[in-house]
Amino acid sequence: MMDLSLSTPTSSTSHSNFEEQNVSHMKTNQEKIADGVMMLVKPSIEHLDDRVHKVRISQAELSASIDTVGNGMYR
Repeated sequence: MMDLSLSTPTSSTSHSNFEEQNVSHMKTNQEKIADGVMMLVKPSIEHLDDRVHKVRISQAELSASIDTVGNGMYR
């Protein structure tokens, strides 16, 4: 006759192995979520970074133009 009883871990080693597998599975899910969030946010961040770079260039050009005009006024 077959034993139909539910088996339970008989040692702390098998219990800790189960916990380690469970934790590593959770980390995998957390990494998947983080990757998904990054995929959603990355294009916006890259666009924002590009705009900031363009604004900084524009400010440098404006500063140079202001200096040129200022130098011309004091001649």
